[in-house]
Amino acid sequence: MEVSYCFIILASLFFCFILKSLLNSIHRSSLTKSPQKLPPGPRRLLILSDLPWLRNNFIDFMKSLRRLRAQHGPIFTLRIGPRTSIFIASHDLAYKALIQEGATFADRPSSPGSNQHTISSAPYGPTWRLLRGNLMTQILHPSRVKSFSQSRKHVLQHLINKLKIESESSGDDHAVRVVDHFRHAMLSSLLSMCFGENLEEEVVGNVEKMMRAALVSSSTRFSVLVFFPARLSETLFPNRWKKLEEAKTSRERVLAPLIRARALKQNNNKSNGNNVVCYVDSLLNLSMTEDAAPGRKLSEREIVGLCSEFLNAGADTTATALQWIMANLVRHQDVQDKVFEEIKRVARVEEEEFVREEDLKKMTYLKAVVLEGLRRHPPVHLPIPHAVTSEVTLEGHLVPRDASVVFMIADMGWDPEVWDRPMEFDPGGSWMGEWKALILVGIRGSRWCRLGRGEGSVPGLVCLCCIWSILWRIW
Repeated sequence: MEVSYCFIILASLFFCFILKSLLNSIHRSSLTKSPQKLPPGPRRLLILSDLPWLRNNFIDFMKSLRRLRAQHGPIFTLRIGPRTSIFIASHDLAYKALIQEGATFADRPSSPGSNQHTISSAPYGPTWRLLRGNLMTQILHPSRVKSFSQSRKHVLQHLINKLKIESESSGDDHAVRVVDHFRHAMLSSLLSMCFGENLEEEVVGNVEKMMRAALVSSSTRFSVLVFFPARLSETLFPNRWKKLEEAKTSRERVLAPLIRARALKQNNNKSNGNNVVCYVDSLLNLSMTEDAAPGRKLSEREIVGLCSEFLNAGADTTATALQWIMANLVRHQDVQDKVFEEIKRVARVEEEEFVREEDLKKMTYLKAVVLEGLRRHPPVHLPIPHAVTSEVTLEGHLVPRDASVVFMIADMGWDPEVWDRPMEFDPGGSWMGEWKALILVGIRGSRWCRLGRGEGSVPGLVCLCCIWSILWRIW
């Protein structure tokens, strides 16, 4: 009997979903009769056309997107479930959306299990401006970044020592898996910025395990949840929602004690006149400006979410970028030699010394190597989707309020119409002069799609220290 009831309930939900999809299709078709139309895309036959997309892994999904881009052009529409996604794969369109119409495209679509109190999930408005402003002024401002230079030096020394020890002890027949060391080093550095001190190896390891498990789950178990409304997906995928809650609980179990310890230390520092500020300090002192509860402090769970966002944004992405950059330096010995010569010419340090961070901005070829690595092997192919604050027209196409806008940044860097030999790693190519001009005048009119402020500094610092201390070679 219970099985029959469950079947009836599921069948009813399935029928309602199909009916809603049909009504949405009729509504969207009415839009196409207006002068403003959605970008072109594949025809949708109710829920049946969604099934192949939901089964695809990420690699197959990207291949399908590239076929659609070749068929429909640099802007196209894809409907999966009740959601409409608009994909942009053109530098010019990305510039118009993110720069010329930046405020309009600054919103975010809702995501499953999110209270929208992180920078990457908050809708465009007072909360987003407050959280982003706090991060940029309190942590990512150049003066703040400089205050953590000793911590970065400690992490780099530890990284170099570990690489040397493993290389010497493993023998010639064993390759060192550098990406694990890079990830651990990046996470250690970010944790010191987040919690104000160099944490013990065991603590860093626990955070790393938690983040790795969450990353694997989000790319496999939880990806399907974004295509359905929360209530419907809770009914269709109860086990995945349970796992999502378990992942959030695990995150709180690991990070909350560190936040409490820092809060206690902050109180002691106030009485001692110690003014060292880390990310958690700024979040503990932050007062929200929401109309519902102006002046309230962030809850512990909200601080956990913001710390997790900060760590996730920098650890794996930077480690992945470093892995590809170093692999290309091993493969292209001429590029490695040029970087090494530039370090000797600019830094003028002894063999056992670290290169100074202030010398980074003088190393134009190293910057070109890092930027070329980010172009050829971007750590993120599809960044977090955007949404528009109000209905807008882009290149004659309608971008509705409820649509997700996704920028295909990897494909922008591989566009053969823009780049000569786009699939080759060539930091000294014909565009080197354009890149130098980019440093002086900014991104207007450029072929580069920036990922954020100072995206080359950390990979560049680790890269040059590894080259200078070890001199990577194919033995």
